[in-house]
This record gives sequence, structure tokens and C-alpha cells, in this order.
Amino acid sequence: MYETLGAIDACASVAELLSTKGAAKKASVSETFDGIEVEGMVHPLVDACVPVSFRNDKGMVITGTNMSGKSTFLRSLGVNMALAGSLGLAFASSFKAYPYRVISSIDI
Repeated sequence: MYETLGAIDACASVAELLSTKGAAKKASVSETFDGIEVEGMVHPLVDACVPVSFRNDKGMVITGTNMSGKSTFLRSLGVNMALAGSLGLAFASSFKAYPYRVISSIDI
């Protein structure tokens, strides 16, 4: 009974997120693709978020001044990577990635 109620609750949460934000598209996560390629990625919980597009098959260094969007970019990437790996959806026009393990620590 707990598993069934948990599954229903999870599905209801996903359905509410998709109905209110609505921009989720099918994502491709595959071990045959080396790197990450994203077009129009946004954070699903940030209103009026600026879409980001990038391609990377190597390491990345993210720098910038205070309040320029570095943390929001990392959170957007983490949320979309987790959604792509678990539900096959991402809040982006196109999302293609290797199945990276998402680990995050944002601190001063």
C-alpha cells in the first residue's frame, strides 16, 4: 500500500509541475553520447528564466561576477539532468547527455 501511495503521490507531483510550467520536452540520456548538448534550457521553478544553450564534451569552469547567474545555471543543469535521467524529460528545447551522476555543493 505504501509503494502504491508513494507512486501516486510522485506522479501527481510530476503532473502538477508539467501542467504549471509546461515547457518540458523529451530528453535523451545515453551512454553512447559523450558529453552534453543543451538548447534552450531553463530552471522550471524560476519565472522569466533566460534560456541557456551550450555543448560540452570536456570539463567546464564557470566564472562571473556576483549575481550573474552561475548558481542558477548549475541548479538548472542539475535539476534537468536529474529529471532527464529519471523521467526522460527536461525543461529545454533539446537535451542530450551522457548519464552523469549529479553531485552538488554550492558554498562560499
